[in-house]
Amino acid sequence: METLQGRAITYFNSVKGSHKIPLAYFIRENENPDLNTVYQSEHHRLISIIPLLGIEFEGDNGKVFDFLKSWTWMRAFNATRNGRSSWQALINHFEGDTQRDHVKCLTVNCSVDDVVEVDGMHC
Repeated sequence: METLQGRAITYFNSVKGSHKIPLAYFIRENENPDLNTVYQSEHHRLISIIPLLGIEFEGDNGKVFDFLKSWTWMRAFNATRNGRSSWQALINHFEGDTQRDHVKCLTVNCSVDDVVEVDGMHC
């Protein structure tokens, strides 16, 4: 099963931003990449090194936000239309520690009234 993040990366690799570079640069994990890294392709290199600032970045920031804004958790970013921050909030919500802990608790077969310890958590 593909994750939300995986599906978003696929989508943002298909949509080009102001630099004519896929918007996947926007959701990369490393904000300050090593410019001396050898990348598997020019496509990957551009996504990895394009600056996360400037006029073009601001335009793309809004494009990414417009894609994500339908999620309830994005309301906090409506005023700023900050796509990068809204992306990080969305990933933290769906794929962060709290969600992983919740899924672990759901996999335990117990009744609603039971308190079960799973990996140090009380579910």
